[in-house]
Amino acid sequence: MSEQAPQANTEIRRGATVTVTYRDSIALPSFVDQAFGEVCTRLERLYEMRCQAVAGDPATGGRQGGQVQAQDPPAGTVVKMNATITVRYYVGETAPANVVGTNIDAACAAIEAQGHVCVRAEGQCAWGTGHAVGEVSGQTPAPGNPLPVGTRITLTYYSDQCPLGDYRGQGPDAACNAINASGFACNPVAVLHPTPGVVLAQDPPGGTPRIGTQVTVQHAPWAPVATVLHGSAYPVNTAIPSPRLVYHYTCAKGGNQCRGLPRNEFYSAVPPGSPTVDSDFTGTPYAVLMTCGTAPGQKRVWRTWNGGSPRYYQHVLSEARPAADDSEELGCVW
Repeated sequence: MSEQAPQANTEIRRGATVTVTYRDSIALPSFVDQAFGEVCTRLERLYEMRCQAVAGDPATGGRQGGQVQAQDPPAGTVVKMNATITVRYYVGETAPANVVGTNIDAACAAIEAQGHVCVRAEGQCAWGTGHAVGEVSGQTPAPGNPLPVGTRITLTYYSDQCPLGDYRGQGPDAACNAINASGFACNPVAVLHPTPGVVLAQDPPGGTPRIGTQVTVQHAPWAPVATVLHGSAYPVNTAIPSPRLVYHYTCAKGGNQCRGLPRNEFYSAVPPGSPTVDSDFTGTPYAVLMTCGTAPGQKRVWRTWNGGSPRYYQHVLSEARPAADDSEELGCVW
């Protein structure tokens, strides 16, 4: 981009037009006597053009194999992006340098400077090898022997992408240890789920992410227990997200003092001492239920009762408010 109107940091109204001007053509410089590999790299990466390398005459008169003999279009011609530039190079032989142990970018530049074609090949993950990302680990053909100019030299380098396993079903601590040891950053996230102690979901799920990628593993650290409320909930004092503590209320005063019965009981999220709780009933913490809507697969449980005397309490599962004289939503169970 060469121009912008209005310029950067200018305040304009929403929906206004911003004009961006860019050059789509250049006057070609002269590439003669330069290494054709470097020329092609520059044409493709810097000028966004296509390079067609063609073998020319044998190198004589002090020329070296791989040097550009001629170009088409010639220097000074104005051409557009995506144009094809033909580069004719002197033929001959050169011995590629030994670039193993150097960075892949510098290694390719050295190979291209000798008139050969550099082919990059991603190799094993660098993590745990003691080698740097991008370091050349192998070279084919082997260095030292003269090769015709234009030979494709494959350079294998250590990659920044590493294999990541699928740890679903494993313990979260063991999974995180393995993930961290593989060059990634484990991010354990606690979620509500009826199956505790294992990895339930993983993102990314596997493949070959880049070194240092954060890997999120979901697991349920809280173990549910069976209840009389038509499903499983959590023990008292379990610190799940948005907990709902449910109390077990009992009355055993005899006669008709327990809402018209000698004995009576119910479960409620209303704490003891509340004005809506009959003083003849004693409440003790029973279980921690979930707030409904905090996890998939939950079942909504209610306390229902009739309006007359004797009063009978029931506890039912229903997504909608059940038909009863009155009711209380206790929370959700598994």
